[in-house]
Amino acid sequence: MGLKKILAGLVAVVALLGMSGCSQSSNTAATVNGVVITEEYVQSSARYLTETLSSEPGYANFDFVGFVLRNTIMEEILSDTLSQMGITVTDQNREQVWNSLFDPNSLTYKLWADPKARPTLLGYIDLAMVQTSAQSGNLDTDKLVALIDAVSVSVNPRYGQWDSESLNLSSRVAPDPVGTLADPVPFSIPA
Repeated sequence: MGLKKILAGLVAVVALLGMSGCSQSSNTAATVNGVVITEEYVQSSARYLTETLSSEPGYANFDFVGFVLRNTIMEEILSDTLSQMGITVTDQNREQVWNSLFDPNSLTYKLWADPKARPTLLGYIDLAMVQTSAQSGNLDTDKLVALIDAVSVSVNPRYGQWDSESLNLSSRVAPDPVGTLADPVPFSIPA
């Protein structure tokens, strides 16, 4: 095989790797402080939520992939930062927040009891708890922000970019979100 063919083959491989967003492993959706969130987990969880909520009004165009990835990233960020602050989040805490957010008669509410869906909701609930604690003054927000800023988040370009200020996947935000889970819990620290 000639040198030109070898070089052409190498150029093609490098180009394909660059186009596929392979700065990370091909099965990595994101990495948070070294913890890998796999594409398999994100895709299978999103598929499950899509199937589960397909009959719920308003979820026809919902971005379940973005929802699962964002919430999994948030769960990793908050479990680490809250632990460093000496705060333990219990299932009972999460249960109280979930009960306060959703109508008990909705299908969305019932996701919390579903063992396949529940892990995809932890970041959503934990962020709501943090917001409530921050607004009530029960949280050292300066320390929280400093710890969150120190977290390393890397997202596979296929899934968008992580915006560390809004704690969201910037390119995954739908222009007209729908469904009761569509609006991410906003991250803001009271003045």
